[in-house]
Amino acid sequence: MNDAPAAVLLDAGGVFVLPDPERILGAFTRAECSVPRKVLADAHYRAAARFGTHLDVEANWTEAWLDYLQTYVDECGVPQDRRDEAHRHLDSEFADAALWVEPVPGSREGLQALADTGVRLGIVSNADGMMGPRLAQLELCQVGPGIGVDIECVVDSGNVGVMKPDPRIFEAALDLLGLDADQVWYVGDMPAIDVVGARRAGIRPFLMDPLGLHLDASYERIPSLAALAELIATSSYDEKFSLASARHAADEGRLAEWVVDFLASPGSSNPALAAALGFSGATYLGPIRFALDRLTPMAGPEGVEVVVAVAEEVWESDVEAMERSIEQGWHPPPLLVSHHDGKYFLEDGNHRYETMRRTGATHAWTILLFADEMERDRFLKEHGSLATRGQ
Repeated sequence: MNDAPAAVLLDAGGVFVLPDPERILGAFTRAECSVPRKVLADAHYRAAARFGTHLDVEANWTEAWLDYLQTYVDECGVPQDRRDEAHRHLDSEFADAALWVEPVPGSREGLQALADTGVRLGIVSNADGMMGPRLAQLELCQVGPGIGVDIECVVDSGNVGVMKPDPRIFEAALDLLGLDADQVWYVGDMPAIDVVGARRAGIRPFLMDPLGLHLDASYERIPSLAALAELIATSSYDEKFSLASARHAADEGRLAEWVVDFLASPGSSNPALAAALGFSGATYLGPIRFALDRLTPMAGPEGVEVVVAVAEEVWESDVEAMERSIEQGWHPPPLLVSHHDGKYFLEDGNHRYETMRRTGATHAWTILLFADEMERDRFLKEHGSLATRGQ
């Protein structure tokens, strides 16, 4: 998997804040149309999707913004005969950068998860020069210690005089961080502005795509900041929790310790199982090669009969990210499989299992978990060739 970044820069709108629903609903009321509050957030992301990377927003901003507003109004279900009036009232609201004050659910928690990975953090936003104070007032983040998450910089177009997708606004943030572009990732919600701008600056872009609207895109996308934090944590623990390190631990008689540490790490994020195994007296065998079709998954997308159901969009995003990483040379750490009455249950590595299956793999490196040494010895007596040949 790719190396973890030294820093992550983030957009504000669509990542941390959305338009104030009270002001938006007020605009619709003045246009004499009724819109349910619950559709507003999705309407923004669907309208933002109209800003494709093929657009030259610097040359055609008026047309691009009109398309955004038209899509926003359409997605809110405004009747045809009230749309022009709704456009007029909405345009006056969106002209004010102070409109963006509705926190995105889970954004603060996701930012904290990013901070917990150890990456440095900053904001790069097209705004009015007040985005930093606004985010601090909302208790989302601030430069230095405070109630929100501690970040290092806020680069606001209203202060620096250039706007995304102009690469100079990103370069200003790089200068503040003292980093090169290839050490930094960027998260935004509008492809023509955020993806294009980051690419121009040589920064790796990720699109915030909570609705899964960009499945065929050429750029990487995430459903949430928490998902990005998991990706970074996975990147940073690859060397510590690789196949080679598992083999080394097994040779030194430390495989149980390796498994518990691996499960408790941010990349695996299974501290409950780690704690349970740490006190259970469980014993392990491996790493060995094991046929994927003999494994029973324990987690998967909603609608599949598994113990742990994962939201479809989150599951697909994580699996697709792993697929791309495998294509780029990543070697997944071993799967953790428990053995009960001749059946093999996938305790950890369900995403890795699905990713390998989709890429055509038939076998995976696996660590087998047994309740005690007697169960392991019975397995070895019956299947010794499996463990020694790695079939």
